[in-house]
Amino acid sequence: MNAVASWAGRRWVRIVVAFAAILVAVALLQPWWLAPVVAHRFAAASGRSVEVDRLWFGLTARLEPVLHARGVRIANAPWADTARPLADVDEATAIFAWRSLVDDHTVLRMLVLRRGRVDLERQADGRRNWRLRHPDDRGPGRVRIMALRADNADVRFVDGGVDLVVEATARPADAGGDPALPMRIEARGAWRGIDFAAGLLSGDELTFLGSGRSFRLRGHLEAGGARLEIDGRAADVGDLDDDASIDAELALAAPSLAPFRAVLGPGHEEARPLRVAGHLRAADRNFTLSALKASVGRTDLAGEVSIARRDDRRVIDAQLHSDSTHVADLLWLVGRGDAAPGRKASGPDAPADRWRGTEGTVRFDARRVHAAAFADLQGLRLTAALADGRLKLSGIDLGVAQGHATGEATVDLNRSPPQTDAVLGVSGIRLEALWRNQSPAKRVTGLLQARARVRFAGSSADALMASLSGDVDAALLDGTISSLLDAEMGLQGGKIVRSLIGGSQALAIRCAHAALVVKRGVATVRTLLIETERTRTTGGGTVDLADRTLDVVLTPQALQGGLFVLDRSIRLRGPLLKPSHALVDRAAPAKAACAA
Repeated sequence: MNAVASWAGRRWVRIVVAFAAILVAVALLQPWWLAPVVAHRFAAASGRSVEVDRLWFGLTARLEPVLHARGVRIANAPWADTARPLADVDEATAIFAWRSLVDDHTVLRMLVLRRGRVDLERQADGRRNWRLRHPDDRGPGRVRIMALRADNADVRFVDGGVDLVVEATARPADAGGDPALPMRIEARGAWRGIDFAAGLLSGDELTFLGSGRSFRLRGHLEAGGARLEIDGRAADVGDLDDDASIDAELALAAPSLAPFRAVLGPGHEEARPLRVAGHLRAADRNFTLSALKASVGRTDLAGEVSIARRDDRRVIDAQLHSDSTHVADLLWLVGRGDAAPGRKASGPDAPADRWRGTEGTVRFDARRVHAAAFADLQGLRLTAALADGRLKLSGIDLGVAQGHATGEATVDLNRSPPQTDAVLGVSGIRLEALWRNQSPAKRVTGLLQARARVRFAGSSADALMASLSGDVDAALLDGTISSLLDAEMGLQGGKIVRSLIGGSQALAIRCAHAALVVKRGVATVRTLLIETERTRTTGGGTVDLADRTLDVVLTPQALQGGLFVLDRSIRLRGPLLKPSHALVDRAAPAKAACAA
């Protein structure tokens, strides 16, 4: 306890002594002799030309130390752009915060620049051209600027560590404009090879760190064909990870994701218009975009998205709705739309790297869903939760052909490529709605029911199919089959002729059941049974999902007498959608019972 009291006492002594020293300095340090002394000292330490016409200390109305300078001219570092001076400013004023006395950093509550230009450069190795006393110091910065006010000033900033170059000018706004926006800022530059330009109106000061003071902001930023418009208030924008505060309306329009490759990485070059609008609020490391209205290609989105920073994690929470969703648009948005077949994710684009340190939940529902390969999709609902590099999809409900495909899946993003385990179910899907182009003479109808438990991994459709393993069980309820197709499948010549002459009729399917075991992309038919009042057909064989081929043998058995019945089996072999047909020696009928 005594040690704590002693430390506190020493701290107050330091503050009182420093305050007294400042008062003495204000009284003694006059502009006619202080400027040349300070200029000579900094020139000797930095090895550069330093000139200051006048320099003096004072106190503000709040009794804060303030340093005034006029006619400041400082040559640039020898490794920087020597054609530009570090500073050539008519007037500069620095107001010091009292906490500089006890803080590890020198804190400037306000820096004011009038009529001049400043060139700030930082190399990737940490060297900074504005360090005059210790020019080779590569350590962290020792000066923090809380707010900046510029009047007819030009500032250039180069950061080799993040490949950023920006040149900005600050001028008074046009007379007759909004009095809350007295300053006009024009900026242009490049970040990681992407050129950008900005035009902004703002308050008379910009706050960067720990000030707690907000300023008005209105304007736009353009880069690579994308345009961002903003109108609102912001505070302490130099510290997005802690003190930053934003309350503004945003509107973004872009022809593709290519302008954002500096953040997203390479790819996303396919042209697909993107629009996002909403109200952004940021405070206490939390960012929320509410009243969200967005479009991606032909997909519309609405809802709310929030992102919170917690220690070293990024937590996302989103509720999104869509009236019309196109699957191709969503695949493009997550970086899969322009992926070539067989392309593998690696390096910074690998999912494990892209989502490391991120967790959260996204709830999504769409009234209509469109996909090129499926013409009869309805709505979609699902919840996606990401934690510890594992993405869990639950509550999946996709409307398909008057029925539903439901289930859940877990994607392990820590693996390369990601591995997915899924349990899926199908109920009430009308087979005739899936196969709209069936010939009436060979029509099959019914309600498809199925369940599957599968595992797969890969970064392309071919790789996914080649890795697929699991089991699938399917049945057709309340089904019918045309009498012609039933006769052909049963190799019953007399009934084929009767159907051709008298017309094909719909026969009830008593039982249709299939069970498959899949291992590394090859499905082995464990059970295959189709039974009508006239024919019972069983089968077996394999389906190669990766090559999209099959080799299956069907063995029919007539349940009614008839003419010209062939005692053979049928072999289907070749491409999955158009296999060849051949009669082969009769195989023994499989012992199969219809599933309940």
